[in-house]
Amino acid sequence: MKKIVSSLLIIFSLGLYAQESSEKQQQENYLDELIADLVKKNEITGHPVVILNEKLLTSEVLDTLSISRFEITSYAVLKKNQEDVEDKFGKQGSNGVLIIKTKSYQDTVNDKDYLANENILYLIDGETAHSSKVRNLDPDKIAKIHVLKDQDSISKYTNKDIEGIVKIQLKASGI
Repeated sequence: MKKIVSSLLIIFSLGLYAQESSEKQQQENYLDELIADLVKKNEITGHPVVILNEKLLTSEVLDTLSISRFEITSYAVLKKNQEDVEDKFGKQGSNGVLIIKTKSYQDTVNDKDYLANENILYLIDGETAHSSKVRNLDPDKIAKIHVLKDQDSISKYTNKDIEGIVKIQLKASGI
C-alpha cells in the first residue's frame, strides 16, 4: 500500500512540476505573445520599436529577452503608421512602438523621488488626483488633456502656490 501511495505521490508531483514548468515558460514568453497579439490586431508589425523602462531595446536584446506577464505593470502602443511616430522614432517607428514599464522599474520610481520638484495639481474629471494615478491611466481612456499655467486660471481652482494644473477628461464609459 505504501508503494502505491508513494508512486501516486511521485506521479502527482511530476505532473505538477510539468504544469508549473509549462506555465513558467508561457509567462516568460509574454513579450513575444504580446507582440504577436498586437500584430494580429494590426496595431504594429512584427518589428516594432520596443522601449522597456524608458530604454530603447535593440533587436539583439529583444531576441534574448523574456518577460513574465506578471512583471509588466503597464504598456502603451503607438500604432504603426501613426502620424509623427516616424519623426520621433525613426524609420522603424513606422512599424509601431511598444512602451513597457515593469514592476522592478516602478518600485524604483516613486512619487517622492520622481516628482519631488514638481508642484502641479492633477484633476481627473474634475476630481483631484495623485500623480501616480495619472501615470497609471490607460491612454485609450483619455478623451482630452488641458494644461493651465497662467496664475489667473490656476487661482480659479486653488489658492495654493503651484506651477500649473493638468486637467484630464476621460472618455465616457460605454462609448
